[in-house]
Amino acid sequence: QAEETTTRKVAYADLNLSTPRGVAVLDQRIAAAVRQVCGSVDPREQERHAAVLKCRQDARARIEPEREAAIARVQSRMRLASAR
Repeated sequence: QAEETTTRKVAYADLNLSTPRGVAVLDQRIAAAVRQVCGSVDPREQERHAAVLKCRQDARARIEPEREAAIARVQSRMRLASAR
């Protein structure tokens, strides 16, 4: 049986990813989306807690390339604009 994947879109068009503040806000939005997708649980519920932590790690690993690409695109545009 195939495993179901839940996704959330993280908006960032309104952020200036060329600044540390913009990247920090993006990271906050990503963290909130990961919490929505993976849920939360009392750490005393060890089995469920381990599953939530794994979900969060996997989600962050999947989103990291997209995060880095978005930041790189903005930085590349900034370099091109300053070279003109």
